[in-house]
Amino acid sequence: MLIPNTFADCSSGVGRPSGPAVTTPAGHRRVHDLLAQAALHYRRSLAGAPGALAYLKARGVGYVVAQRFELGYACSAWRDLGEVLGGYGEDEIAASGLVVPHPGGRRAGGFDRFRDRLMFPIRDLEGQVAGFGARAVGDRGPGMVKYLNSPEGSCFRKRELLYGLHEAQHAIRQHGFAVVMEGYLDVLLSVQAGLEVAVGSLGTALSVHQVQSLLALAPRLVFCFDADEAGRLAARRALHLVAPFASAGRRFAFAMLPPGQDPASLLQSEGPAALWRSVRQAVAFEVFAAQCAGDGCDLTIAEGRARCAAQLGQVWRLVPPSPARDMLVWRCAVLLGQSESVVRQMWLRLRSAQG
Repeated sequence: MLIPNTFADCSSGVGRPSGPAVTTPAGHRRVHDLLAQAALHYRRSLAGAPGALAYLKARGVGYVVAQRFELGYACSAWRDLGEVLGGYGEDEIAASGLVVPHPGGRRAGGFDRFRDRLMFPIRDLEGQVAGFGARAVGDRGPGMVKYLNSPEGSCFRKRELLYGLHEAQHAIRQHGFAVVMEGYLDVLLSVQAGLEVAVGSLGTALSVHQVQSLLALAPRLVFCFDADEAGRLAARRALHLVAPFASAGRRFAFAMLPPGQDPASLLQSEGPAALWRSVRQAVAFEVFAAQCAGDGCDLTIAEGRARCAAQLGQVWRLVPPSPARDMLVWRCAVLLGQSESVVRQMWLRLRSAQG
């Protein structure tokens, strides 16, 4: 097999100014096509990757769900995508994010971005491959991170995509809710366990665009993040992010996992029933907001009550007039032992003082 040493090795077609500019619809289609060809290449390589297969088996990922999500493997060679890249222009290869260019410039050469990694194709809502998530399989050398995503580009905009949303969209519409998780394996194992509405936030903080994409499909979102400090922080951020969307007819809830667990580990240790139970018992938006506001506050003293009220008031300010907003007032009144009118006046004064 001929492996081009540089982007400009025209013996395989790499580096030719083929096709329209990647900023045009036709150019985007060519980049998506290149990414799809890479996904097929990775998928074919998985069968000959004992390390990746052993990892999937150890994590409980079955053949059916691996096939459904078209998992693959990027081998450890520095230039394994030569035949895939052939026929695509330099700009298209660069836009795909599949190759890391040489610091000396494109014509100085480059190498495959993903090497010795389990590959998770990430699709847009229409099913086009937009990029990849990748997990290191073998021993990680210096500077080799465990998880790596495609770089931001014309097709891959991490904060606009959700892992598994293409596969889950029909189930989300049918059941009227989605369960938002953090990791690729969380989604895979949840779907395998029958939770077809699971999607992943690509390991980053949830964005407004992602929330809007989900709310276009269903009025209820359940957030099921890891039960560690990072997961709790992600849940708090999600709370503030969705607050402006908490209008009548929309509901948000937060699933509380056992300490130290994430959805994938919970499924492995306790089985599907435990995850389903956590999702069914998810805490409503207003309850979770009150819990977060009360964390670290001593409600037996005035200073603690004032701090709790101020923190809950910050969420209240973000919520449009709705039953959820009224519920926040009631929750705070109960926590402080005050009337709802007193709480409203206090929050209105704080809002005026803060501008």
